[in-house]
Amino acid sequence: GSGGYFFDLTKFATPTQLERIQRRQAVRKLPPPPVDDLDIDKHAKDRPYDSIDFRFHFEEISSRQLVELYGGKQGQKAKSSAGLLKGEAVIAGWAENATCRTVWSTSGESPLLRLSFQGQNSVPRNVMEQLEKFGLDAFSTEEKSFGNAKLRGVLSTKLGDPPANRRIRLHTIVEQFDLRRATFHDEQIRDVAGRIPNADISCTFDYDGFMHQEVLLPPGQTRIPRGAQMKMLGSHGNLKVKALQINDVVFPRQLDGPFEFSEKSISLDIREPRAVDKDMFRLSANDKGDTSFEMRRKNAVVLLDYKGVDRKLHMIVESLPLHRLIGGDIGFKCKAASNIHLDLEAERGSGTLSL
Repeated sequence: GSGGYFFDLTKFATPTQLERIQRRQAVRKLPPPPVDDLDIDKHAKDRPYDSIDFRFHFEEISSRQLVELYGGKQGQKAKSSAGLLKGEAVIAGWAENATCRTVWSTSGESPLLRLSFQGQNSVPRNVMEQLEKFGLDAFSTEEKSFGNAKLRGVLSTKLGDPPANRRIRLHTIVEQFDLRRATFHDEQIRDVAGRIPNADISCTFDYDGFMHQEVLLPPGQTRIPRGAQMKMLGSHGNLKVKALQINDVVFPRQLDGPFEFSEKSISLDIREPRAVDKDMFRLSANDKGDTSFEMRRKNAVVLLDYKGVDRKLHMIVESLPLHRLIGGDIGFKCKAASNIHLDLEAERGSGTLSL
């Protein structure tokens, strides 16, 4: 990429020169700056302050490395990612607090996310262990990231904001991302996930909020160096999800609500704002393993409550269309209802199920 630094000459001008500069600026009649700080100001370099304007093209960027570097506690566990990334980035605006906007998309394979290996449903453990020793380069580079999934979007942030509370805006389009793959850092889950039906999700979501980071200073330094590595601590903001589809279960209207995560917990509560019988999707979990999940779509209800310490699970299902949830042409149609209690520690449980 390339770009430039543009100085405000008015601070160096004599009174006569300043009058000439101001007269020229009045004639040009620059449009006002964007109302939203996270929008790029195309005329920043002509405004009366020092400004920058840099534009970059990037490709073959490892998203796995980005997650490991900036994903905080969860990023340190990263053994899978969205594969390789490509895109364009613009950094422009007032030099002391420029806006960065990145347009990105997935572009390459992510070997660990494969669900098949020479016709098998999961990668053999002995093969995985050998590949991990050599950086996993032995997988075919023909394999696409996330199977058939396509991810793309726009990321905007303010570079001059304090790292502990940095403004961020995301617009992301997800097409056929298999949710099973999000858990592939866990070997036991990976073995099971390769044998169950797909959980393909598609949606468009917008996220406006704040990102919380911690600067990782080199030993002995107290000032933040240029390009300092950051540790992701969490984020909070508002999430709007459109055209959400999980296999053949479709949420036709927009769902929105708060989203927040930290190193110890995650919470999401999105729902239809004005509907009487609200479609909704709610999730909360913490680092102790406690998880609560609720999904409602028309008359269908799924409630799940899991206690991590006691390893006890309670699940309620009402009027759930299994054929839509499984997706594809499975040869039958039915609705399921159940109320199940499981004690995973004692390996016993009871419940009811009707189809």
